[in-house]
Amino acid sequence: MVKTSLASDTERVPIVDGLRGLAILMVVLFHVYLSTHFAFQLNGIGIPFEFHTFTQAGYFGVQVFFFISGFCLMLPYAAAACGKRPFPKLSEYVSRRVWKIVPSYYLALFIIALFDPFNAQPGISRANDVVIHAFFLHGFFEPAYTSLNSNFWSLAVEVEFYVVFPLIAILMVKRPAIATALCVLVTIAYSNAIASTALAGIFIWASQLPNVIALFAIGMASAYVYHRWIAGADLSARVRVEMVCVSIVALIAIGYVFEQVNRVGGGPIAWEWQTVHNLEIAVFLAFFTLAGLAATRSFQLAVGNPVLRFFSGISYNMYLWNAPIAAGIAARWGGPYRGLHGFETWFFAAKVLAATTLVGFLLTHLYERPLMRWRGGRKG
Repeated sequence: MVKTSLASDTERVPIVDGLRGLAILMVVLFHVYLSTHFAFQLNGIGIPFEFHTFTQAGYFGVQVFFFISGFCLMLPYAAAACGKRPFPKLSEYVSRRVWKIVPSYYLALFIIALFDPFNAQPGISRANDVVIHAFFLHGFFEPAYTSLNSNFWSLAVEVEFYVVFPLIAILMVKRPAIATALCVLVTIAYSNAIASTALAGIFIWASQLPNVIALFAIGMASAYVYHRWIAGADLSARVRVEMVCVSIVALIAIGYVFEQVNRVGGGPIAWEWQTVHNLEIAVFLAFFTLAGLAATRSFQLAVGNPVLRFFSGISYNMYLWNAPIAAGIAARWGGPYRGLHGFETWFFAAKVLAATTLVGFLLTHLYERPLMRWRGGRKG
């Protein structure tokens, strides 16, 4: 559950919890799609209904995570800027990021490298690969970028953002419009530069921090807007209902973006398309989130429902493990699955989701959270 880290430490942001839960389900089903290339369908009533958009475009869940990361990291700074709490200390920020990210990542890294480097790449030794990953430097080495575990690339981008976040946050607090505009300009300039040199179709170039920093920054700006104008505001019932409509329209717009990438296709073409459209994804996410935060309480609780809140709470460990779990099930438990249809593919998807959920739950509650509580006890 997302908290704003206010003095009371009780404020909840169900819209963001729901969005995170949806994002991790998208990522898991995307890896099911990679193993099956099957468009999930429900044709029982004679009307074709496909989840293809949700599965094939599931990698956009990472873009959603980037937006949420910027939002959540900025929340305590935005609250402080509005006089609701003291500014967080840099040491606390660094400590929390390290203890939240590193232990679970190292556990996944070393277990996968030792037992099942399912996405090992040529041109780099296993030892060098592990060392590069251990220092989150694989974002700068193409052979290592998606090796060992294809999901690890985004951790390199996240850590790079963590390094620059304090500087952006300082400017965001003082001049939010300028800070957001600068990051947007970086993304626009970078995307134009790689597009003009045909690098946009190469994954390592298409997914570098400059190409997605607008997602982080617009998430940060959304947190600032939330605390400045929405949190605690006495909005009328009519305004809240209108915000429900705005949030739903934004969600439809996000779905439309996902459908467009399906029509474009996969691989390099999709990466080129994503490079051009990262900014609009960020804007639609901001509209959905901010309108949702100003919407009726019932709408917020519907988005942040218990199921999505559950997946939100274990999403980090699910993210670290879903790709190797999907690959392992496809390879060892009755595969190959590619080309299957109907019940067989639904059953495969259910096995991947169940195994990923179990691993995510156990690691979150028996490993990650005890370490975070231990860290808190030491700090206290």
